[in-house]
Amino acid sequence: MKKKILIMSILFGIVLSGFVYFQNKCDADGEHICYVNREDVFKIEEDASLKVQVETEALGEYLVNTWDKLHPKHKGSIEYVVKSPLSLAELLDDLETDIVVTSIHYGAFVLDKMRDMGDVYKKEVLVKSPKRMQGAINLNGSYFTPNSVSGWTFVYNKTLAESLDLDLTDSDGNGLPDDFDSFEKIFELDVDVKYKFPITFVDQYSFYPFLTSGKWELNFTNEGMDPGFKHPEFLKGLDLIVDFRKLDMGSSDELTWKYDRALENGETLFSMVSDFMVPHLELDDEIVYAPFPTYHENPLTPLGFVDGYMVSEEVMYPSAAAEVLRILRDAKAAQVYKSDKTFVYHKKFVDDLKVDDVILQKILAYNYTTVDPVIVLEDYPQIMARDVFYEADFMPVLKDLYDNKITQEEAQRQFIETYNQWLKERVDKLNVEKTN
Repeated sequence: MKKKILIMSILFGIVLSGFVYFQNKCDADGEHICYVNREDVFKIEEDASLKVQVETEALGEYLVNTWDKLHPKHKGSIEYVVKSPLSLAELLDDLETDIVVTSIHYGAFVLDKMRDMGDVYKKEVLVKSPKRMQGAINLNGSYFTPNSVSGWTFVYNKTLAESLDLDLTDSDGNGLPDDFDSFEKIFELDVDVKYKFPITFVDQYSFYPFLTSGKWELNFTNEGMDPGFKHPEFLKGLDLIVDFRKLDMGSSDELTWKYDRALENGETLFSMVSDFMVPHLELDDEIVYAPFPTYHENPLTPLGFVDGYMVSEEVMYPSAAAEVLRILRDAKAAQVYKSDKTFVYHKKFVDDLKVDDVILQKILAYNYTTVDPVIVLEDYPQIMARDVFYEADFMPVLKDLYDNKITQEEAQRQFIETYNQWLKERVDKLNVEKTN
């Protein structure tokens, strides 16, 4: 037995040594991307030089200073250009830099111009970005690196909660106090407030997260022709719409937009806000940004807008490019990223961050944000799959469900019918033919 253990130990040592040898012998030759485990950096090609797009001067200076400190032999080889995220037209034109910043939606159109950074890059850099924010763009490679996000988050009025003697202990660190980290708990709260949560049916985009509690997301099967409405996950998610009746706020027509005003007036314990609302809020109370409460023990996933980095297919120094992005996606970059958007960082690594409380709250809250599908309808590739949620009106169906005029099964059927009608009208309008 001891002999067998000894042999296995020797074999393991040989395999491990071989792995380390392979890692160290990886040749940064302009084709391969090489990571040095013992130093936690990517190898730099000889005579490497890169031009990098960044969104702010501070971020560019951070990049250059960090690079020069870590790689003194390659000091001065990084040049940065400060520019807002590129539009689709700019992406389709000749690229000014080796590394660009753009939105995930525009990036999906130019994958043929961008480099797949590979599995090692995915393991060392992409891992710090939630998969939800990568959508389908990285299904077949490591093309897009999320860096910033904007959209909707849940909020609670901390001042009001304390005045109501609510326990704000967050024992599991999920970003919400245990007493109201699920909608089931919120519905059961016995508190003297005008609104527990000022739900409204006037805006389809902001309503999206309330459809996701059954683990449905638009095109979650990654098939463009399948929005997912026929699946049990979508039907299960309609439970929350029914349970919103427990808020006792009247019919759907009475539920006007109050997310901002009810929060400002101290009339609601909970609300939701978007980045465009925050600068205009006039608040006396302290609010806390947080993930949406769960329902059926599932997280709710709001839609968001994500910008990130992509590397040109024509880059001559891909391993150096990987090192640039490792630096730009390091926890220290969060300290210098100043924007009306929020720095993207996976919740597993937030202990590495040294940012103020509000920024940390937002980073954690946005971990559950998803992006619109970046896929087309397979039968009609001229049409983006996500267009249905912006062009078809599903709110009358949801209002009827909330008002108890139809069942969940009827609501599901009407969603499918609305989708089919939208598709027919869109195809007729574009006068396109089915490709499959």
